[in-house]
Amino acid sequence: MKNVYLILLDSLRADHVFGNKKSSITPNLDLLVSQGTNFTNAFSAADHTGVSWLAVISALFPINSKTNPYKFNSSIKTFIEIFKANNYQTFCFFPDISFFKILSEKFDDSIIYEYSDRDQYSKNKEKRFRQLKQIIKSQNTSGPCLNCIHLMDLKYPYTIPDEFNNNNFGKDRQDRRLSYLDKILGDLFQSIDIENSIVILSSDHGDYLPVTGHNLEDIPTIQNFMRKGKKIFPRLEPTGIRMFEIMKKTAAGIRKKNLEKKLSESELRSFNNRNQDVLFDEVIHVPLIFVGKDIPKMKISSLVRHVDILPTVFSLIGLSYNESDFDGQNLVPMMKGDQTSDLIAYIESGPANEKLEGKVIGLRSLLYKYFRSRSNPNDMVHLYDLTHDPLELHNIANVNPQIVENMERQLQNLKDDHDEKSEQITSEERKKIEDELRKLGYI
Repeated sequence: MKNVYLILLDSLRADHVFGNKKSSITPNLDLLVSQGTNFTNAFSAADHTGVSWLAVISALFPINSKTNPYKFNSSIKTFIEIFKANNYQTFCFFPDISFFKILSEKFDDSIIYEYSDRDQYSKNKEKRFRQLKQIIKSQNTSGPCLNCIHLMDLKYPYTIPDEFNNNNFGKDRQDRRLSYLDKILGDLFQSIDIENSIVILSSDHGDYLPVTGHNLEDIPTIQNFMRKGKKIFPRLEPTGIRMFEIMKKTAAGIRKKNLEKKLSESELRSFNNRNQDVLFDEVIHVPLIFVGKDIPKMKISSLVRHVDILPTVFSLIGLSYNESDFDGQNLVPMMKGDQTSDLIAYIESGPANEKLEGKVIGLRSLLYKYFRSRSNPNDMVHLYDLTHDPLELHNIANVNPQIVENMERQLQNLKDDHDEKSEQITSEERKKIEDELRKLGYI
């Protein structure tokens, strides 16, 4: 049995891993991409970490999993239990965020690293990675193990070592941070016995980067002001704090006006869409790479989803599973070059807090993007023709009611199909039921 490594890099967009927008220097990620199957059209289930992880570990669309990441139902069936039932040890390397803390309880062993305290996170990063490498090395000589790893290094704010903080390592701070993270990942990859392992690398979601109203530190004068302001203004409470916030807002306005003169329409919308209920590809298009001894080296442009990871892993390592339990599909036939039917991705915005649901749900196919209000199908309706408008600049919902109706029908069918599959039973289950009824004298 092979070790399995599921590695998610928080907030990593697909176009920062490959494509003409990539400006980071990532020799280790590039090598990983070249050694396995690279799905270039992979999509997360949501723009929210917890919702995306729930889709990965259950292989269910969030609309069908019936749980909230803020109130994570620890009884929900996940692939972790299936691995345990097949004599796998299970290990996770997660940040100290409530969702991950609850999820970590399902694993045999865990490292919960500091992230809530950003200063401690930076100070202890190297130590935690050394621990992780030691654990991985020890696994190479023991029984099979499932490893789930979530890294927060690309999450705002970015701390970047001086040697990486220049244009040689990326045009913006996230790409420079990715260049630095790549160095760390290289050390991690060297600890993995790839001959006896399967590595899956993806992201929980993307982000509206690199241009956001939060990235004020990109300007040296503002960076200097922010650094000094944090030390001086709080001493003048409460007036000083109010003055600091006003000056931050003013600086953001100045930055936006300057950027409006030189940025494209799609780049500028990053200012307006951060923390908004819109599901452009910036936040759902993610990398998805499978690497292992028997996994072909190829690029696949067919649309795939987070929910497909679990069935694919089971197929690769030879674990049996009930297809009716999952919304996801096995991607191995694609890796073998077989023709498969077009998949469609369910997408939603994440909840703002534990009392709310995400406001937007929708679908992403290769041809169209459709999303609308969760509570009202006639509100906040967006439709984009991805063939002719790949940047999603023109909402055509009002002039294409037939396509909207068709996408809405498909959205409803995703839930209906799951409900129908859930009611089905396998021939083995049916035999067990019949045997019990026979013992009781009913048949």
